[in-house]
Amino acid sequence: MATDIAKVLKNKKQGDIVEVVVKDKTGNTVTRNVYLRNDPKGENLTDVIPSYTALGISTIQKVEPTLNSKLYMRRILFIILSLLLADSVALAQDTIQSKKSLAQNAEYFSKGIEYKYNEDYDAAIDFFELALTAFPQDHASMYELSALYILQDKIDEGFEMIKKAVELDSTNKWYKIRLATYHKQNRDYEAFISIYDELLEDDPNNLEYLEAYIDALLHIGDYERMIEKLDVYEENIGVNEYISLQKIVIYNLLEKKDEILNEIEKLSAAYPYNT
Repeated sequence: MATDIAKVLKNKKQGDIVEVVVKDKTGNTVTRNVYLRNDPKGENLTDVIPSYTALGISTIQKVEPTLNSKLYMRRILFIILSLLLADSVALAQDTIQSKKSLAQNAEYFSKGIEYKYNEDYDAAIDFFELALTAFPQDHASMYELSALYILQDKIDEGFEMIKKAVELDSTNKWYKIRLATYHKQNRDYEAFISIYDELLEDDPNNLEYLEAYIDALLHIGDYERMIEKLDVYEENIGVNEYISLQKIVIYNLLEKKDEILNEIEKLSAAYPYNT
């Protein structure tokens, strides 16, 4: 055993790694990969292997040579660089494929628009669907398909398309308006109102949004919310004929004569030449 140890340590130097297989005091076999703390001298590992005593080693079973530490680190570095290179190649391939897909998507979308304006709706649908195949996150094609599906009485498909478009781009007001229209056609006025709440939050002085919102509230008979929204709009832009007339209609339904007179007085003060 002593000869084996001497043979292994013969060409080793400080910083090299050796594998030490030993038996501890309990008789269990223990394997350690350790750095040589000093240059080996003979067969004595006590000054060579760090924490030799602390490991509880009672008997040295054998010592096996491992890679030189520098060579070991070079191989580790080579493996890391290889992995990074593989990732870079894969990323480059994904980028090339992505550019091809986007180019195809743009071509198909352009064709879809062309056929739509030529009123060849079947062909337009085909190309917008191809555009989605090339780039599944193409919410613009989803928006176009949502309207074209309605023309073919595919209401459910159109509804799903515009829902996905809004999910992908929740800032697009045109997507939201079309989705709200679907809800209104299905008499889901609360969903319609919820979308117009968002639209009015982004553009609080938009009278068209307000009119659509008030009309939906009128359908469900929610007069209190109608008054609240009209009051907010009036605070933003001042007395307005539309707002006051809407309030008068609501107050008449609620038989609130004092409020009606108040709205008439406000209108008279704001538009004295029209009275």
